Amino acid sequence: MSKRSAGIEGAQLHQSALEHIVAHAEEAYPQECFGFLVGHFGENRVRAAYPGRNVNTSRPHDRYEMDPQDFLQAQAEAETWGGEIVGFYHSHPDEAPIPSAYDRQRAWEEYLYLIISVAGGQAGEARLWQLEAPDGPFSEIPLVILE
Repeated sequence: MSKRSAGIEGAQLHQSALEHIVAHAEEAYPQECFGFLVGHFGENRVRAAYPGRNVNTSRPHDRYEMDPQDFLQAQAEAETWGGEIVGFYHSHPDEAPIPSAYDRQRAWEEYLYLIISVAGGQAGEARLWQLEAPDGPFSEIPLVILE
C-alpha cells in the first residue's frame, strides 16, 4: 500500500468541509458540482473542501471537468496553512454516489474521491473512493465525519 493511500482504516472528514460540499452540490443541481479535498497525504483526514468550477459545457448534468486555474488556486490556498490537495469531490445529480465509467477514466491514482448524491436538489448520501493502482478499480474507503 502506498504512503499516500487512505487504506482500509478509512478517512476522516471535518463536518464543516462536508457542509461546504453539501451546499455546493445543492446550489449546482441539476448539474454536477466539482471541488477539492484538502488535508495531508498519510494523515487520512480531510480538513477542508474548496469549490471548483465544472467547466464541462457539453454534459454538465452528468460530467465534470476541472479548470486547471482552480487547481492551482486551491493548491496555493492549501499551502498557506501547510495543506495539500488530497482528493476531489463531485455530485451525482439524481444518481447514486458510485463512480461512473467516466469517473474511472479521469481518476488519478491514490487521490480520494468523494461523491455525493443529490436528488431533487437535496443532498443525500456521500461516499468516498480511491483508485490505488492505475489499471485497478475504485475501492470504497470508510468515511468518518468529525464534529
